[in-house]
Amino acid sequence: LCPPVFSDLFSCSDLTYAFFTGTDSPHRKTTVQIMGADGGIKGFAKISLSPKIKELIAHEANCIDYVQSLRLESCCIPKMLLSAEISGAQILVTNTEKTRYSKSPTVFMALHKGFLSELMSKSTKDKETLAGSQFLLDIRKQAEQYSIRLPTGWNTRFAEAFSKISSLAPTIKAEIVFCHGDFTPWNTFMVNNRLYVFDWEYAHKSYPPGYDLIHFTLSLPESKRRPSKTTIRLVRKLLTEMGLTENDAEADVLFLCYLCGHSLQYIAREPYECGKLETWDGEPGKADFIDTIIRWKTE
Repeated sequence: LCPPVFSDLFSCSDLTYAFFTGTDSPHRKTTVQIMGADGGIKGFAKISLSPKIKELIAHEANCIDYVQSLRLESCCIPKMLLSAEISGAQILVTNTEKTRYSKSPTVFMALHKGFLSELMSKSTKDKETLAGSQFLLDIRKQAEQYSIRLPTGWNTRFAEAFSKISSLAPTIKAEIVFCHGDFTPWNTFMVNNRLYVFDWEYAHKSYPPGYDLIHFTLSLPESKRRPSKTTIRLVRKLLTEMGLTENDAEADVLFLCYLCGHSLQYIAREPYECGKLETWDGEPGKADFIDTIIRWKTE
């Protein structure tokens, strides 16, 4: 069924396709790159028969709709061409402005800051602060729910992190915001001096402020090579420059919120039949950051 659907959506009968099976993870899905006869990329389709992945794909469609409604001026995002269930599979088709020459900036630039600032300012409507947020309630509940599955040391680690968060969260004035959820260099590229942002499947309206900024910073290759204290100092600096925190202690709280939330997101998607978890993607690094923040007094 897909080729006729694609031909109609792109008003072209002479299409070619490249199929990607995705990163090896519990959220793996088939992605189709749709091209014209000249090899130019026209769009992408995400397809899955898995119930969990079908929900994720449908969620991304809703998020794209929402972000389009914000009318962001600082970035471009894909236009949704189709979101439907076909022959039992959930499918999301979007256009793209990507070409073989598209470049993805691998440093945090003014363009990234402008995008994050505009996204936060236009999506902050409920005036929900961190201290009383659903986000904190949810991650505490998740940590308790998954406690018997956690590797050695993680129950204590979460307890210490939550204690530090609770003690300082009331001082943070920045509000809960809508975030991309997987804001990385490989989910962006440049188009006419503007940032093009795609892959919105992990977006959510109830992330703590600074979540996307921290995620982008930790995704950079140099963050994996430098000492954890150096990265913590950089995150503190960036959060302050964005106007999200007033001091290092507040920045550490937002960093801990990200580290705990992201860790629990990865724990939650691991199948229960796997039993007790020994590790997950990025677990050693997250553990090191949490332990360093908890045991290192703010300078």
